[in-house]
Amino acid sequence: MDPQRDYYEVLGVSPDATLEEIKKSYRRLVRKYHPDVHHDKKLAERAFVQISEAYRVLSDPDKRRSYDLERSARRREAASRARQSASGTGKGSSASPPPRAGSARPQGQTAGGPAAQKAVRDAEFAFIRGRLSEAESHARRALRADRTCARAWEVLGDVHQARNRQEQALQFYSYAVQFDPRNHSALGKLERLMARTGRPRPAAGKAGEVPRRGAPAGALLHMAGWCAVFLVLFVWVPAVPALEPALSPQGLESVLEGWNWAVVPPLAVAGLLMGLLLRSGGFFRHHADEMVFQTITRGAARPQAAPVGLLLVGVSLVLFWLALGVYLAMASVQDSMSRSLTRAFTVTLIFVLAAALLSQMHVAMLLFGGNVVFVSLLAGWWMVDFWREAGEAR
Repeated sequence: MDPQRDYYEVLGVSPDATLEEIKKSYRRLVRKYHPDVHHDKKLAERAFVQISEAYRVLSDPDKRRSYDLERSARRREAASRARQSASGTGKGSSASPPPRAGSARPQGQTAGGPAAQKAVRDAEFAFIRGRLSEAESHARRALRADRTCARAWEVLGDVHQARNRQEQALQFYSYAVQFDPRNHSALGKLERLMARTGRPRPAAGKAGEVPRRGAPAGALLHMAGWCAVFLVLFVWVPAVPALEPALSPQGLESVLEGWNWAVVPPLAVAGLLMGLLLRSGGFFRHHADEMVFQTITRGAARPQAAPVGLLLVGVSLVLFWLALGVYLAMASVQDSMSRSLTRAFTVTLIFVLAAALLSQMHVAMLLFGGNVVFVSLLAGWWMVDFWREAGEAR
C-alpha cells in the first residue's frame, strides 16, 4: 500500500466512519474492482491491493488507532514543511529547464513530485471505477506537474479508447512509450490498438504538449441561450391556452384534462437549449460516463453495462416522475449517484414547477411537462458530445 494514499480516501469513508460503514464500503468496492471482473487487470490489481490493505488496517481497532496517530503526525509534518517552504519562497530559487522528450525514467517513476504521483494514482483509480471524465481530469493534472509522466499519458489513452476515440488513444499511448520506452503496458496497448485499427503509430508531434479540448461556447452565446430559455418559460408557455375539458371526461381524457399538445414545441425547445447550454458550460460530464451504470455478475468475465440513459428516456416518454423514481432506485442499488444526471433531473424539476405556475394548465403541466423537457434536455446533452467528437475526428 502506498503510504501517500489515505486509507479513508481509498475506501471512500470519513475518518470517523463506523466499522459497519467501513465493511459496507469494502464489500462494495471489492465487488466492483476485483481483478477477475475488470478488463484492465493491472490497474485493477493495484486498486484491489490498496482497498484490501486499507480494510485490513481500518477494520482492526488497534491498527486503526495506530494509523490515525501516524496520519495526524504526517499531516502536522506536511503542514510544517509547507510553512517552511512558503517562508523560504524566492530565496535563490532557479527555474528548471522544461523536460525533453525521450528522457526515459524507470517505469512508474514520476518526476513531478508527490502532487503528480497522487494525481496519477487518482486517475488510475477513477478509471477503474468507470469515471472517465474524472480520470481524464486527474491525468491532465499530473501532466501539468510533469509533462513526461508516462503513466498519465497511458491513462489518457485508456480513457479515449474507452470512449472509442481510437486516433486520440493511439496518440496518447505513443506519448507514453516515447517518454518511457520500458513501459511495456502502454507499448502492449499501443501495438494491440494499431493491429486492431490497421493504422501506423502516429507521430508524437510536439512532445509533451497536452492536446487541448475545444473551447467552450462564448459567454455572449450562453447569455443569448439562457435568455431564449426564459422567453420560452415566461412568454411562449403561458401563451398556450388550456383546452376546455369535456363534459364528463373519462379514462385518459380525465388524466390529460386541460392539456394542450401545442405546448410540446416550447417545452422541447427549452429542454434542448438547456441541455446544450449545461453540457457546453461544463455542468454535465460526457454522456458515456453518466448514462451507463456498471454492474458485476458473479462469474462474469468483465463488468456489464446497464444503459441507464436509454432506460430513462423510454420511461420519461411515459412519465417523468416514474423515470425519477427509477433513477433513484438504481442509484440506491448501485450505492452511487451520477452528479450530472442528478443535475439534469433537478433542472427539469425547477423548470416544470415554474411552468406549472405560469401556464394555463397547472396540473397537466406538473404531471406531463417533465416528459418533454427531460428527454429534450438529454438530447441537447448528447448533441454537444456528438459535435465535439466529430470535430476531434476531423
